[in-house]
Amino acid sequence: MPSGIQELAFDLRRLAQQASAQASAMVATELGVITDRGVRLDRFPHEFTDPLVLEPVVDCDIEVSLEVPAHQETGKIVLPAIPTSGGGPTVAGEYAATFKFDKWVHDAKAQGFIKVTKARLKFRPQYKPGDRVVCALVHGGRDVVILARVVPYA
Repeated sequence: MPSGIQELAFDLRRLAQQASAQASAMVATELGVITDRGVRLDRFPHEFTDPLVLEPVVDCDIEVSLEVPAHQETGKIVLPAIPTSGGGPTVAGEYAATFKFDKWVHDAKAQGFIKVTKARLKFRPQYKPGDRVVCALVHGGRDVVILARVVPYA
């Protein structure tokens, strides 16, 4: 005979399964194709011209080696008019300047990795007309969210 703790665990598991089934039943997914103006779903009568797009965000830790090539940057330096003691002329004005940078390398093998913690990779997928996508219908089918591009397995 199960103990009270086991019965509680079984009940919690059953409730979690029911909640999961209800949540997935409320989200309808559909295949579609990207158009010039939005997305058209395979089994839906009209085109969505204002679809939402799932924007994936990935949090990760990475180790990197860095290399910055030698280069130069050209720009302007703007100096304000600063009064001088004695009332002499100032160097105020706009001056062209070139900054030269030497090559810089951080070699992970020789110097150890630079560990970047809590890096966040965020990107917005770029879709083009004709791309096949999987979409979720939300708000009772009034809105569509493009979840991902789909491609043949082979």
